Amino acid sequence: MGCKPTAVLSGTQRLAIALLLGRLAFANDSPLGVCHQIKVKVKRHHATVYARDAYCNTAHPLSDPLKGTELGGEMERYAGSGQAGNFPVAAQASPLLDTAGANEMEIAVEFPWSAVKRKWKGVNLYANVAVLGIIRDQDGMEVERFSDSESTALWNFYRGPLPPDRQFLNDWELAGIPNRYATQVNLPPGNYQLQVVVTDGERFGRAQSVFKVEDAPRQALGISGIVLCNRIQNVAEGAQAAARAPLYVPLSGNGVEFSPAADARFERGQRLFSYFEIFLSTETRTATSVARFQIKLRNSAGELKMDTGLRPAGSGSGTENGIVPVSGEIPIENLPPGNYRLQVQASDSTGQKTAWRESSFVIQ
Repeated sequence: MGCKPTAVLSGTQRLAIALLLGRLAFANDSPLGVCHQIKVKVKRHHATVYARDAYCNTAHPLSDPLKGTELGGEMERYAGSGQAGNFPVAAQASPLLDTAGANEMEIAVEFPWSAVKRKWKGVNLYANVAVLGIIRDQDGMEVERFSDSESTALWNFYRGPLPPDRQFLNDWELAGIPNRYATQVNLPPGNYQLQVVVTDGERFGRAQSVFKVEDAPRQALGISGIVLCNRIQNVAEGAQAAARAPLYVPLSGNGVEFSPAADARFERGQRLFSYFEIFLSTETRTATSVARFQIKLRNSAGELKMDTGLRPAGSGSGTENGIVPVSGEIPIENLPPGNYRLQVQASDSTGQKTAWRESSFVIQ
């Protein structure tokens, strides 16, 4: 947008406020689940303050800050209610491999930013979004959960002409209101159901999906599931990379980062990227080892629409951890609407081959 804050707090000032908030939050013992509203004011012109507006007393991991809160409980009840959502939510889980060869699930959630309640006060935009995900096994038992919340507070630093025009405010809403969430979880082999709830504090949206986690390869050559992606960007560096959760590993290759799609439906003209990983066995994990792959695309009738043939996975095949990422764009611009299956297979220089893995998507 070209707008930057004209003044920001120094590191010392930020630290002082953080310590003050810590004292306020814990000065008095609070029952578990109780949240406190906090408002921070700084007596300095043109200062931009970044601070949460609420703090909750809960016992939970950092990956699940809503656990034990009143809002988290309300979202849990909504997840199991079967009620229709007030706005659409899409969620998808895709299996990959971590450095130990275990199953790592890429979970992506998307929802329309235009459906989120927002309010303008002068040139400040106020909108809040909370996301809760619960993973259950085939017996209905909860085995994993995650949650997070976000607001537009970081976007309230407009210093331009007054009053701003309506188009500018629309662009500000598009850029500032959250519409996506992504996380990663590790799961043992089995059948699972993912339940996701999104709320703006008043209205709720929900999504459900089922997925299967297979045995991760240990000794033999292996291949992960296919992650369908709908956007790319340059790999984050510097402050942008430091701002991320330290345990989150982005999907990247050749300096490009891929964002998993939460919805397997793609519009004509929309770009589609695939990302998967080849796991080299210990015996073939050498500098001279070469991983190869083949990608096929078929329509609902089984007709072959694309075949890459056997291709080398690149010079990074002999990686230290044995995981070779493979990514690229799938040409769909000239395909008619319908259902499609993307299939991938891996092989190595010793002649080993994996079974074919596939992922389905729809062109609307």
